[in-house]
Amino acid sequence: MDNNLTKICKRTKDIFKNLNLTAHKTKFMQRTSKLDGESIINTVILTQYLCRQASLEDYSTNYRLLTGKNISRQGFDKRINKNTNNFLKEILTQLIKIIPNKNCVNPKLLSSFSSVKVIDSTSIELNEALKDNFKGSGGCASASAVKIQTIFSPLSNNLNYFDITAGNVPDNKFICNFTNIEELESNSLLLMDLGYSSVDFFNSLNDNNIKFITRYKKDLKIFSIQNPEKEIDLIELLKNNKNKNIIDTNILLTKKHFPCRIIIYPVKDKTFRERLKKKKRDYQKKGNVLNDNAIELLKWSIMITNTSIDEVNTLNIYKIYRLRWSIELFFKLWKSELDFDYLSTFKEDRLYFEIYSKLICVLIFTNFTQLLLSDVDEEIEISPFKSFSCFKLFIYEFLKCVYSSKRLEQFIISNKLLFIRKFLKKSYKKRKTTLSKLNVHNKGGWKISYEAL
Repeated sequence: MDNNLTKICKRTKDIFKNLNLTAHKTKFMQRTSKLDGESIINTVILTQYLCRQASLEDYSTNYRLLTGKNISRQGFDKRINKNTNNFLKEILTQLIKIIPNKNCVNPKLLSSFSSVKVIDSTSIELNEALKDNFKGSGGCASASAVKIQTIFSPLSNNLNYFDITAGNVPDNKFICNFTNIEELESNSLLLMDLGYSSVDFFNSLNDNNIKFITRYKKDLKIFSIQNPEKEIDLIELLKNNKNKNIIDTNILLTKKHFPCRIIIYPVKDKTFRERLKKKKRDYQKKGNVLNDNAIELLKWSIMITNTSIDEVNTLNIYKIYRLRWSIELFFKLWKSELDFDYLSTFKEDRLYFEIYSKLICVLIFTNFTQLLLSDVDEEIEISPFKSFSCFKLFIYEFLKCVYSSKRLEQFIISNKLLFIRKFLKKSYKKRKTTLSKLNVHNKGGWKISYEAL
């Protein structure tokens, strides 16, 4: 029997066995009540999995189904308060820690790093009644929105960290005030979008021996490493690269002179045309005109990183960065299966209640899939959407087993082959996964320039 499976089942059981104790510590339970820690967690999980947009009537109905007791919609609504949300947040934090914080698979390409993490955010539109505390990003977007910042492990499909901000807080402002750098262990690799570009944050990563790969943000000035006072004209550099060679060289970023590598890849003509079409559409919406410099940048994919060429060579930078797209699938799962793209409540406490409830369901699902695949030697790819739909059918049985580690372990073992068979992507899809590509050697043919600027 898999020792790792036994350990994780025991950790899961310990969380659920101590729900009432946690409820007392967070002041959700201050006296005897028919709505205790166990009943509210079970009700939340069952309701979120079975009801796309859960109403108070859904919660009270499922509470009665699980406990045999009655609670009115008004009675349930009264229990949604700050203490309840503190309790849900604590359970969510405990669930995040269940799966060991390490790579479940470690392709040779990533063997230099202790782990790989992705930082990204997703926005959720809200009822306009909440716009005073949760402003939207403006323009065509909703007047009220919330943004969920996450740190995600793409090799284990697991959430490691989350934070909730107003929808109008830019990613680079959030990251400048990021105080949980310990979430990123030493010698780890962080993948992030250009919205998080901040030289102060890059310096913080360097100080903690954390490597990063991100896309270049066009308003960041670059300087020659041989002559720090000399600013490099990036557009001129791109236009002079007539042979479309890949460029990999060391530079200084902004006037703060942050040392890093810049890697410039030419894109295929088809990719350029798709980018140009999308960019023209975006500019037209805003009433702007696309200039020649902006068009030139669309012909290239430009990355910056503090990794050395010995740690990650030129051709592998972009290949590794593609792992970042796994979090987009993660967000898509939230929004398509849990209706996470819009929350209609007009009460702030109910908003946090819904967010924490949905994230708890996400964590239970991702932890469960990791348990299934914990001792599978061959590389298989599961469909997150098929998996989630299938898991929903077993959620009631799962809740009956989760209070005993032996019953939970037996439930997983006895249904393992069934789940994996239902979770697998269809075999006719012969396209290689991003993960499998990390174990494939690069083909020759690219011309690479390492010339200093």
